[in-house]
Amino acid sequence: MKIRITIIFLTLAYVANASVSGAAGGEAPGAAKLPWEDLRADLERRVGLEVEAARRISEAEEHYRLGVQLLRRSRRSEALDHFRQAESSILDAGEEAYMASSLQNYLHRLRSRIAAEGAADPAKPASGPVPEDLVEGATLRWLAAAVRRPISEEPALRAIFRTERVPEELIYVGLVESGYRRDAISRAGAAGPWQFIDETGRRYGLSRGKDGDDRRNLLKSTRAAARYLRDLFDLLGDWTLAVAGYNAGEYRVLRAMQQAHATDFWSVRSLLPKETAAYVPRVLAAIALAKRAGSAGSSPGNAGLAAFKPAQIE
Repeated sequence: MKIRITIIFLTLAYVANASVSGAAGGEAPGAAKLPWEDLRADLERRVGLEVEAARRISEAEEHYRLGVQLLRRSRRSEALDHFRQAESSILDAGEEAYMASSLQNYLHRLRSRIAAEGAADPAKPASGPVPEDLVEGATLRWLAAAVRRPISEEPALRAIFRTERVPEELIYVGLVESGYRRDAISRAGAAGPWQFIDETGRRYGLSRGKDGDDRRNLLKSTRAAARYLRDLFDLLGDWTLAVAGYNAGEYRVLRAMQQAHATDFWSVRSLLPKETAAYVPRVLAAIALAKRAGSAGSSPGNAGLAAFKPAQIE
């Protein structure tokens, strides 16, 4: 962390020297904005984010330290309060700061450390029966027809999910995302069967260039989607929340879990974006309909999916 900030400050010093040199060279008033000016502004923003991140991480570490001490004294309830406050110290920075700084990686490590202490928040029971109107009729009819159609390279897709330790029925996330269309593109620029935006695609090894766009390659993007879902599950602790995170992004799901003090989708659903609140039931409906049609498949470790009953979408 300190090294990262030092490097940024050194770069800023270099850019500042470049600006002085440019001024000494007699740059005319009103001249076009130089590239280094944009670079300097971006670096200044990043430095500000990292300085604030360092402050928040220090605050979170203090709460974590106190939580561990209280846990050792068998004061579990107080320890859990401090662990929640540690996470709040990070999430209260806001989504932009969380995603653009070292806060994201730190929170991943923090949650792993809390889990290793055996002090993750206990899961609450599901919030009751799922209303029948969660999935609109037209969508439900489309899903019922779609799950009966062959999926291109389905055995390979299922094998990828099994290899990546993801419930293979989650291949139906791709059905809800795009209908498995390789040419699908969203208004936000997400592309391919699994609707990856550039940044997330690059993070999971999908390249884009003159030789093509890996986001549109069915097998490559399926491998990336499986790894992304697995990472979301490792972070959020529940496959249904992982599906929510695939749609809304991890920050919004973590924030909802923090606000509700809950670890299941149904308890946080009302705090998520409307799109996500509708998206997850569609995926679960597709899985349930596919099971009835005899095509969903299964794999070990489906915690979070098992609570969904097919009858709830009839």
